[in-house]
Amino acid sequence: MLRDALFLARKDLRWMFRERATWLWTFLMPIVFFYFIGTITGGFSGPADNRDPLGVLAPADAGFLVERIEERLR
Repeated sequence: MLRDALFLARKDLRWMFRERATWLWTFLMPIVFFYFIGTITGGFSGPADNRDPLGVLAPADAGFLVERIEERLR
């Protein structure tokens, strides 16, 4: 059964890749789309160093784990 599926897949790919458009849309256009969409949406998040302040609320006897978490969040 797997052999039959591989046979069909091989024949289908051979038939599909006879057309130049298939090569274009399979290999070239995704690169163009990634570049275009990345360029257009690159500034949506704003400046990288403009971060919102973050507060941690923990009891006084929370222990070392809160200190580690605060350290990682900085």
